[in-house]
Amino acid sequence: MRGLRGAVTLLTRIPAGGTASERGALAGSVRWFPLVGALIGLVVGTIYALGAEWLPSLVAGVIAVLVGVMVTGGLHEDGLGDIADAFGGGIDPAEVARILKDPRQGTFGVLAIAGALIVRSGALGSMSPLDGLAMAVAAHVTGRTAVVIAMRFQRPLGAGLAANYAGTVTTVDLVVGVGIGVGLGAVASGIWVVACLAIALTAVRIMGRLALRKLGGTSGDVLGGIEQVVESAILVLGADTAHEGWLRPAWWA
Repeated sequence: MRGLRGAVTLLTRIPAGGTASERGALAGSVRWFPLVGALIGLVVGTIYALGAEWLPSLVAGVIAVLVGVMVTGGLHEDGLGDIADAFGGGIDPAEVARILKDPRQGTFGVLAIAGALIVRSGALGSMSPLDGLAMAVAAHVTGRTAVVIAMRFQRPLGAGLAANYAGTVTTVDLVVGVGIGVGLGAVASGIWVVACLAIALTAVRIMGRLALRKLGGTSGDVLGGIEQVVESAILVLGADTAHEGWLRPAWWA
């Protein structure tokens, strides 16, 4: 339970009964990232499903996505904005690293964050209430599963928080984390979990290679960017299933 509390404390603003010393106890918390993602997705999806019954679906989608941002404190959005600024404006690794350390958001960062919010809100708002619930859970759980995979296989950069966490990820953590992610993703979206996992692996590989070339390794901001890309892409997948009339994600409805 200590590891789960640590994961909740890191990934959300939800009071988990943790202390500062427990935040430093990293071992065993990474495997729970997908479960925390599923809980966040359940909150987002439930708000959308209920809101879409009373409000225009796009408005409900915007509200649900913004609630998700408040639950996480914009942790992953901040990472996406930082790497957009650094990768978009930096020429060499030294300049990329310098921009990455700047807490201010530049043009690339603002555009990336705004674009991700618009895409996620629009995609969620194009689905039926129950399909939106299913894909919100799948998107959030798979986004955090991608982070676990990236932490296990990609070269960590420097000695920051991400590097400290990455150093604790064992093969058992990877297997448990991916197992939780795939299992919960399948419960939420059925057969679409296969496509979700493919999206996650593709994003981890592409963004990992980009980070290695641009920065020399994977930082916490890169991990946040990976989560955002995966989450957004899976919600777009859900929107496409609704548009094309394919097998609906909410197989349990």
